[in-house]
This record gives sequence, C-alpha cells and structure tokens, in this order.
Amino acid sequence: MSTTQIAHQNLHPGGRSGHATTPRGRLRLALGLLALLAALLLCQSQPAAAQVQAHDQATSFESSNFPGRYIRHRNYLGELLPLTNNWDRNDATFIVRRGLNGVSGSVSFESANFPGQFLRHQGFRIKLAPRDGTEYFKWDASFVPRASHHASQSRFESANFPGHFIRHQNFSLWLAKDDGSQWFHNDSSWRDLRVAPHCANADTAVTSSTTAAVEAAITCLTNQERVARGVAPLAVNATLTGTARTHSQDMVRRRYFSHTTPEGVAPCSACSTRATATRTAARTSRGPAPRRRTGSCRSG
Repeated sequence: MSTTQIAHQNLHPGGRSGHATTPRGRLRLALGLLALLAALLLCQSQPAAAQVQAHDQATSFESSNFPGRYIRHRNYLGELLPLTNNWDRNDATFIVRRGLNGVSGSVSFESANFPGQFLRHQGFRIKLAPRDGTEYFKWDASFVPRASHHASQSRFESANFPGHFIRHQNFSLWLAKDDGSQWFHNDSSWRDLRVAPHCANADTAVTSSTTAAVEAAITCLTNQERVARGVAPLAVNATLTGTARTHSQDMVRRRYFSHTTPEGVAPCSACSTRATATRTAARTSRGPAPRRRTGSCRSG
C-alpha cells in the first residue's frame, strides 16, 4: 500500500464521517496528515543529474554559447579557445578523475598532456597546477557537476566555494558566483565530449625507418574524424596494406603520382589477382570440386 493510500485510509477510516471526533479518530487524523505530508515531500521533483563522462575518460569541454571554443590550458592558465592543431587539442583534453577531496560525487580534471597537473582555482582564476598533496589543493581542484538548463550539458560548482562555478569571461576561465542570470548560466555551461586517445607519432616525419609508425598514425587520425562524424572506424587489411605500399614504392621509384601506373594498371587489379590466386590455392588444397550435374535426368 502506498503512503498516499495509507494517508487516505487514516483520513477516512472505513469511509465513515464523524470518526475524527473521538480521541482515536483525532490520532488517526493526525497520523494521516503526517503521512500525506511525507508523500507530498517525496513527490517533489529532484534536480536532473549532470551529464558527465565516466571517471578516467579522456574528455574535452566545449562552450555552450561559443561552439567551437573549448576549455584548455595555455601557459598554465585556463582559457576558452578554438582548436586548430594537435597541440591545441592536447591542451584541451582532460581526464575526469574522482574528486581529489575524496567527497562522493565530486570530480577533478587532470591534464592529458601534463599528467599529475589539475585544473584548480586560485585567486578565483582557473589554472593548471601540479598536485602538491595539500588539503587546500585537493579542495581547490574539486568540483561538483550540476545539471545545466541546456540538454546534455553540465556546470561545475566549486567544492569549497558553494554557489561559485567555472565560467568564461573575455575568453578566460574564472571561478565566479552565480548571479542567477541566463547570461551567467550560458557562460558556465559545457558540452562534455569524449575524446579518442591521442594518436601516437602524429607529428613524426616520414622516413624509411618511421613508415609503419606514420601509417598507424594516419589510420588513427582518420578514424578519429570518422567517429566524430558518426561513421564506423576503418580496420587495417593486410592485403590492401601490402598493395598500397607496393604502389607507393613504385610511384617513388618511377617518379609519378597517380591511382594507376603509367601502363594504366590500378592497384586494386593486383588485389583482385591476389585474391583470385588465394581462392584457387585454397580449392587446390581441398582437391577437385565435385562435378555438377546439368540437364534433366532420363531413365533407360
């Protein structure tokens, strides 16, 4: 039986009127009112949970009202800037950790490219600083995710300065007290974007000794862009890789740049020839295929 049903039964025991005039009736009425009050309190709407990525995930935070600009560190200060190269993207990538203050529900933001350094507030400025083990640092670097008015976005309230949030102002990041305005709410709302792991060797120069590393980096970068646009990532195919390498070496050796050779042969033709040879070898190893009967069967 629900709390509301209990309250209703106590308010109207047996469906009889006048029952509340007796001492027992007055007691049951009082209990019913208390139960009804409890039911109303339980029905109060609860704040929506903030949309924050799981702990230990690489994440970037895009501004709600300045799309294309992200939280990043530059010269150890928090800024709101567009990302134009890999250095920018690395500076704007953080690992969401459980709050350094140890309080359940709080989070801390560790730099992905400066491990051991966290976003913290100091003099109400958001900075990147190395963890020093002090209680001051633990609390200054801990924030409580709060739901934003904007769908699938979050705000980050200071763990030790309640009512103060990370916001951007003149494209710099500050810890500021919420003044209740929509302007402030927009400046302190962030779109939480999971980031693919950094692609190793993405800035490596191509030499004879780095070919494999550069190939892996190109695949990684390509897949990052595909995933960001909702397209399935590519898988490395050994046959195609070998064919592509052969064609690339031929272009270098004979000094041309084309999808086909000077003779008009496409690399995919070699793939088809190789695949046919592979299927033929597989059939040969299994022995001759059974002869297929054709035509109608005749008796006598």
